[in-house]
Amino acid sequence: MSDQGTVAADSRRAGASPPPPLETRDVSKTYDDGTVAVPVIGNLTFSLGEGEIVSIVGPSGCGKSTLLNILSG
Repeated sequence: MSDQGTVAADSRRAGASPPPPLETRDVSKTYDDGTVAVPVIGNLTFSLGEGEIVSIVGPSGCGKSTLLNILSG
């Protein structure tokens, strides 16, 4: 079992709510080529609970892949 799984299991035994599996707060990303700054993600905050499923949809170039790259590290 990973350390994260152990912490979540221990917090449940203590009566505390486990943290959500995925949580972001105020995520922003801007591309800047030196002449123009293009914001692609602005102050995105959300949490994804255990068992929840999410779809990320939007037109080409709106930041979907950028968001996934940020979240994956």
